[in-house]
Amino acid sequence: MEIFEIGIKILLALTAIFFLVFFYLCALWSKPAHPERRFRIGAMVSVMYSFVFFLAGFILVSLISLILKYLPSFIKLFSL
Repeated sequence: MEIFEIGIKILLALTAIFFLVFFYLCALWSKPAHPERRFRIGAMVSVMYSFVFFLAGFILVSLISLILKYLPSFIKLFSL
């Protein structure tokens, strides 16, 4: 479980960095077309993509932790 906890902490930090960078880029991208709503557009798009980023990372961290936890059992099972 230690690998899972470290992975989740790293994933949370990376998700926060992803959100901030993506928010800044979306706000700059929407400024010429919608100058009065650029922060709302940037926030909505960034929240959606940050959720997808976190969900994919969570699935990846979960799979890696499960593989590392049960890998010795699988090796012993298939070694005959």
